[in-house]
Order: sequence, then C-alpha cells, then structure tokens
Amino acid sequence: MLDLLAVGSRIYLQEPISYGTPVVHICSSPAERYSVVFEDDGDTGYFYARDGEAIVDAMQIYLASAQTGPATLQIAWADDGLKAVAVIDRTPQAIFDFAACRGYCRRNF
Repeated sequence: MLDLLAVGSRIYLQEPISYGTPVVHICSSPAERYSVVFEDDGDTGYFYARDGEAIVDAMQIYLASAQTGPATLQIAWADDGLKAVAVIDRTPQAIFDFAACRGYCRRNF
C-alpha cells in the first residue's frame, strides 16, 4: 500500500477520473511557482510540469483504450514544493523533480 505522507509529502488533489473522458486538473506547488497538470484528452492521459505558465516537460501516462472503469487521481507534492507525483488508484504513474529538471514515468515516455 502506498503511503504518500510517509515520504515527506502531502496530497493536494484527489479527484475521480474516467479513462477516455476529457478532463484537466491543475495542482500548484505549495511553496514555489511551479504547477503540474493532469489531462485526459479522450485518448491519452498526460502529466505536464509547468514553470509559471510555460510547460517545461510532458509525459504520457496512459492510453485510454488500454484502461477500463473509473479511477482515482491523486497529486502529491513533496514538502519542499519541488517534487510532484501523479498517482492513479494508489499506483505512482509519474514524478517531476523540478530541482533536478527531470521527469520520470512508468510508461517511460
């Protein structure tokens, strides 16, 4: 079981999603100018890193056609406000580390 609070982080967004149903969720860093965006465009799920309004990185986290049923999206930020993780149904999907200027995802995209 994933316990996000055990790693010095806090959940800032928790929303139900339906794969393939277009939606956008924006979650700002609690301490910095950064934000992350989750988007399902109807075909694909994406996780974007933003510095102010500029998108600085993007990752594909799922293909809607390969998923079924409803799910729960959570976005957590590390206490320093420099790392964000997208979690779907308690499984981390993507992480942005703004300090290191790096993003990582399960799909390796």
